[in-house]
Amino acid sequence: MFRRMTRSFAVPLPLVLVLGGFCLVSCSRSPSPSRAPSLAPGSPARLKWNLDTLVGDYDRAGKKNPQWDEAARRALTLFAEVRNTSSQVSPTKITELGAAVQSAVNAGCDDPLIRYLQLRFNPATFEVTPAEMAAQYAAVAQELRARQYSAIRCLYGALRAAQALDDSHRSGEDTNAWFQANKLLADAANDVQALLGDPTTPAEEIIEAMGELMPPAMRRKNFNEQCLATIYSPVFARWPDDPLVCRQEGWFYLEYAWRARGGGFANTVAPEAWKLFNERLRTADKALRRAWRLNPKDAQTPVLMIRVALGLQEARPEMEKWFERAMAVNTNNYDACFQKLWYLDPRWYGSAEDLVAFGKECGASRQWGGRVPLILADAHAAVVNYECKTDAERKAYWTRPEVWADIEASFARFFALNPNAEGYHQNYALFAYWCQQWDELNRQLDLLGTVNYDYFGGREAYDKMVEEAKAHATK
Repeated sequence: MFRRMTRSFAVPLPLVLVLGGFCLVSCSRSPSPSRAPSLAPGSPARLKWNLDTLVGDYDRAGKKNPQWDEAARRALTLFAEVRNTSSQVSPTKITELGAAVQSAVNAGCDDPLIRYLQLRFNPATFEVTPAEMAAQYAAVAQELRARQYSAIRCLYGALRAAQALDDSHRSGEDTNAWFQANKLLADAANDVQALLGDPTTPAEEIIEAMGELMPPAMRRKNFNEQCLATIYSPVFARWPDDPLVCRQEGWFYLEYAWRARGGGFANTVAPEAWKLFNERLRTADKALRRAWRLNPKDAQTPVLMIRVALGLQEARPEMEKWFERAMAVNTNNYDACFQKLWYLDPRWYGSAEDLVAFGKECGASRQWGGRVPLILADAHAAVVNYECKTDAERKAYWTRPEVWADIEASFARFFALNPNAEGYHQNYALFAYWCQQWDELNRQLDLLGTVNYDYFGGREAYDKMVEEAKAHATK
């Protein structure tokens, strides 16, 4: 199975922590649960609430000391501002926050809230394995609760620890991590309920916390169904005219529909699963259409509607309508392009020719920008995923001259638009390796910087690629 090529793991980590992303699995399955849309509209009331539950909590329950109090309060104030930012958080603000956190730590501060921020925004200070990072987060979560920090801080401590434990479980380091994460997620769910019962909690904080809880919950069938009754449904009912809540409701039922269907081919899906799948998709469709009526400027809603159209087997004009709406709001909407590519996959409603034709449209467009040109490379990866069953077939496809011409054009256009996107050199390197373009591969290897070996299939696979590149280098 080919990995999604256009999500680079070398993006600066603090920004990844703030922004989140999407994932791709094999084309015979539904997309894996993506991060629920996050909310961060700025308001004086929300800023005050965050200051009260950050700086105020530190003053009430924190490990205080004159040696680090000033730096700690500065870091917590900056974090309150980050939580209240109405637009994308600037790298400068993240850097400033990280420096304030590190200043407090260097002065000896071991307060759990400061340690939480250190793990979130200065992860480079910990050269540890996923299991060790999970242990760090778990210890912070336990101490936040023991010192009786507010529910929102305990919630995020438990949630980040659970996410880290899931990462550790996926890496194979800790086979018990899954069960430890279950307990922490149950704690986080109880914290959401506490926030729902507190009239002072800003709606945005509840909605965002719920959205953060959704993706790991989606991986746990029983836990997720318990949350539906106790958390999700009450939130959807409390804010029925909030377009962001409607969008989140649509996202939830879309993922919940695929949970019912499963990832198998159509002939493997039981009748009852089909029934639940369609019922939940109809609920998602209704919520997302309402979200669009309430806010036709939100580019994420039509992206989700493309996925609904696929699930409900809507004809191509319906999908195209939502695609056009998404691109009209945001001409750099890579996610909309990727969902259209998914719709056009031969396993759904298109063909290999449709995939490449749409990829070429994305690569050649002078109206669409951002990461959209990389859809052309994604299109070829999708064709390989569908058509090529053996290593020999995959090798034959990637070494076609016309395929390399498209890959080269895709990345040339992307780097022309995004000259500072250094992390994407690893994406180009892997395509060059598959296409056996050794000179280009050697050029890209020189531009990688810090290597994420997992992206290439592990250290052994990366070293093998480098050896082959050197062996074929033009003398």
